[in-house]
Amino acid sequence: MKHIFQEVLAKAESISVQGYNEKHEVIYWNDASEVIYGYTKDEALGNKLEELIIPKEMRSFVHNAIEAWINEDIEIPSSELVLIDKYNNNVNVFSQHVMLDMDDGTKEMYCLDINLADIKKLQTELQTEKIFLNTIFDVIPDLIWLKDKDGIYLKCNKKFEEFFGAKELDIVGKTDFDFVDKDLAQFFRDNDLISLEAGRSIKNEEYLVFADGSNKGTYETIKTPLKSNTGEVTGILGIARDITNRKTREKELETLANYDTLTGLTNRTIFMDRLTQLLNKRDSHKLNHAVLFIDLDSFKEINDTMGHNTGDELLKLVSSRLNDIIRQGDTLARLGGDEFIILAENILQPLEASSVAKQILKTLKDPFIINDKHFYITSSIGISIFPDDSTSAQKLLQYADSAMYKAKENGKDTYEFYTKNLSKEAMKRVSILNDLRVAIKNNEFELYYQAQTDAKILKTVGVEALIRWNHPIKGLISPFEFIQIAESSGKIIEIGKWVIEQAMRDIVSFRKQNHDVKKVSINLSVKQLNDVNLLDNIKKSLKTTKCEAKWVEFEVTETYIMDDPESSIIMLNELVNLGFTLSIDDFGTGYSSLTYLKKLPVKKLKIDKSFVDDIAKNNDDEAIVDAVILIAKSMNLEVIAEGVETQEQQNILLAHGCSLTQGYLYSRPIPKKEFEDYISLKSL
Repeated sequence: MKHIFQEVLAKAESISVQGYNEKHEVIYWNDASEVIYGYTKDEALGNKLEELIIPKEMRSFVHNAIEAWINEDIEIPSSELVLIDKYNNNVNVFSQHVMLDMDDGTKEMYCLDINLADIKKLQTELQTEKIFLNTIFDVIPDLIWLKDKDGIYLKCNKKFEEFFGAKELDIVGKTDFDFVDKDLAQFFRDNDLISLEAGRSIKNEEYLVFADGSNKGTYETIKTPLKSNTGEVTGILGIARDITNRKTREKELETLANYDTLTGLTNRTIFMDRLTQLLNKRDSHKLNHAVLFIDLDSFKEINDTMGHNTGDELLKLVSSRLNDIIRQGDTLARLGGDEFIILAENILQPLEASSVAKQILKTLKDPFIINDKHFYITSSIGISIFPDDSTSAQKLLQYADSAMYKAKENGKDTYEFYTKNLSKEAMKRVSILNDLRVAIKNNEFELYYQAQTDAKILKTVGVEALIRWNHPIKGLISPFEFIQIAESSGKIIEIGKWVIEQAMRDIVSFRKQNHDVKKVSINLSVKQLNDVNLLDNIKKSLKTTKCEAKWVEFEVTETYIMDDPESSIIMLNELVNLGFTLSIDDFGTGYSSLTYLKKLPVKKLKIDKSFVDDIAKNNDDEAIVDAVILIAKSMNLEVIAEGVETQEQQNILLAHGCSLTQGYLYSRPIPKKEFEDYISLKSL
């Protein structure tokens, strides 16, 4: 029987089995004992247990315990022990003991030791992992909690303790109703039940206020059911993360995407979205809607001369005024720059949109006060109507834009309704603008010259430089077709710079050839005069061409002068200080103030062609011409009439004291070479 028992024990690969006689000597040592304790069977047999694997401090105790079992039948209980191996290393074992009574009357004790090294290692790892997880659990800034199915708290982290204002020990075993008001607690419970019933994670946004009021904001809460191995729901895990800053950033990004940062108005994106939604409504075709495209006249000049801060402030004031007058339910947006747009919904008839436009024009005429300075602006407005003009949001915007340009061409400070002809004009304008971009680079421009004649002595005393465009495909294009587009697009700055330098080259050439041309007149547009680089560019042209300033006369319009008289006087004086002379072009077509006219450093007034055309048959035109001549003489200014085509017109002008003339009676505008031939013939 003993042999069978020992044979079974020998097969136990992971259990150390040792047998000891009454002298505590080893009588049995299985293979597992060799592995655990390091002694071979031969090394172990005959040695005493106490000296073999028992630590010194335990030897006396073990010896006495074995003796008590042998002699007094006091059994040694199973227990966890720390023994030693052959190399004096600690060995953790769980030890059980059996005492056998042998046939010869002696006793043998057998010890069955289970090596706990792997278990101890696992326990240590588990403990480390537990500490690690608990540390993470507590340092994570999110609120984390665990509840059972009934909403009773089982665990929570430190951040959650802050939320309830209580320690985990006081939270566990209680529900939300023990910490927050009834409505909020029920809200939490309802969300728990939604997740539990769905059997999956549910995400919510909740506004949470910590118990001490130190923290509050929007939290993203994720609640996830916990399930057993059998799939039964046993509880719910909750995680809440503070997303207040994220929500703020999202709102800021939404504002940037959908609203104009300067004025706070909706931008193009939102406007087009609202317009599209409105047009897509089922009953939309039964109603009229208007799109009003607003562009501020002369804003760029204010922005360039007074600086962007003033320009920005002006745009904000304009936005505020427009906001005050739009109807409830209408949409006002800023498209960018100085362009605004209004969606007027549900107008009874298309003409009702004109009332809105008139109110805008009137509102914007009042002065804007910025840093104690008064600024005056006007606007040009284009109007398109749904469904008459189009049922497409994009087309309505495009058509309103075309109508706005028509308003500008008609003198600004007005409004225009879209017509189909405007689409053709708009396409033509886009085509011309695209061609203008390469015209200078390709040297497509040319200056024509028209003589200015003293009719008393029939002598050419000056010449006006007039631009022409030799388009490679379309041929000669009149300035009436492209100057306005160049002006509105800003290309006039580049074109004007070329005109100034080329005219200076040509006057130098005329004089070198002894042609008796005293001055060349060059037109300066409003945009050029408001260009901060104008004076520097003119100085560079003088230097490059070796032209003298006294050979050049700049023509400026009444409109430029009266838009901002004080600034005009400053700019014109700077030109005069360089040695140039100045004349006012198209005099009589604007609203010049004689008070300002006296202050201007001009030498000449130019009577507009529109008054000369009918001077022989219209008493009013003749009276206006006479008045202009008298004003000029009273202020010691020269006066010249343009558009003189007949001898009768010339005789009337001479009778009123105006001898300087310009027109087809003497010469059409002609290319430089033809003008040189013309001058040569006149000098014979």
